[in-house]
Amino acid sequence: MRTKDANETRRRGLEAFVYQVAYAVDSNGQSVLPKLESHISGINMLGDLGFKIPKDEKAVCKNISEVHQFVKYWEEKRDSYAYEIDGMVIKVNSLELQEKCGFTAHHPRWAIAFKFKAKQATSN
Repeated sequence: MRTKDANETRRRGLEAFVYQVAYAVDSNGQSVLPKLESHISGINMLGDLGFKIPKDEKAVCKNISEVHQFVKYWEEKRDSYAYEIDGMVIKVNSLELQEKCGFTAHHPRWAIAFKFKAKQATSN
């Protein structure tokens, strides 16, 4: 992906989904982050601004059972999905709770990666 030639990078047709707002200011230079009520509201704001965001691949679940059902659905569907995926990230939606959960030195405590079962194949 890395190249010194911008035209080569452009020809590769790379795409990226945006999953989180880390910095956002309005036309007056004021932070808009305090106005966001939830993680999903930040993602939706990014979509409104024209960034590529997940559509069907995101959900706000009411409980851990709904999380489990959503992850299982995507694990079963991943072979027919347009992109290669090996899991999902489960996040706390409330920004207030995210703040309370905090971070380790490397990762937020309010998000966890769930890896799907490894694909198995037989070779000749």
